[in-house]
Amino acid sequence: MDHGLTEITVRGETLRMLPEKAIFWPQNGTLILSDLHWLKDEVFRQNGIPIPRGILEREFARLKGLTLSQGAERILIVGDLIHSPDALTPLWVETIAKLRRDIPLPIELIRGNHERKLGKLPASWQMTEYFEAKREGPFEFSHYPEKSTGDYYTLAGHLHPTWVMRAGSDRLRLDCFFWGRDFAILPAFSNFTRGVEMKKQAGDRVFVTTGDAVIEA
Repeated sequence: MDHGLTEITVRGETLRMLPEKAIFWPQNGTLILSDLHWLKDEVFRQNGIPIPRGILEREFARLKGLTLSQGAERILIVGDLIHSPDALTPLWVETIAKLRRDIPLPIELIRGNHERKLGKLPASWQMTEYFEAKREGPFEFSHYPEKSTGDYYTLAGHLHPTWVMRAGSDRLRLDCFFWGRDFAILPAFSNFTRGVEMKKQAGDRVFVTTGDAVIEA
């Protein structure tokens, strides 16, 4: 393992894996992330489960911190920005609009499965949305981790990938970046999700994040 290795080269482009569960594409200043699941906690509260408040604000602060530390010029989200349209009350629409103004960068969303029943995003959020995969450079940005129909490498989310680290009888499950031959799967940016345990095949690479470091498994 190389604890200092946080960058990977794909199709001639350098991509930087961040411990905060996002990727930075330095060539064009793009911060890439997936599966934010905003307002998932509100869905629980609507169903009588007393989840503490403040999760959305902390996620916004984490996102803003990444844009500043990386010098990002835009944000690209590969699906599942909102957990459920049922939680999107006028109060939350305005709350997110106010928080959004604190991140004065273009934000683009590739819609995911949790946006299926959601109409257009509120105009006050000032986000560009795509209903299909977006191609740029050598990459296809898609919510779903599938091989591109063209000669592109797919960057996706959806599965919330995790990896189990083992030491003797001890096991520790961590969020991870999964790099396959044809596509990569980003960890869920949200800290309020569960994930799928990944399996490696020949040629696959997995990098776990501890929150402070990215380590190849």
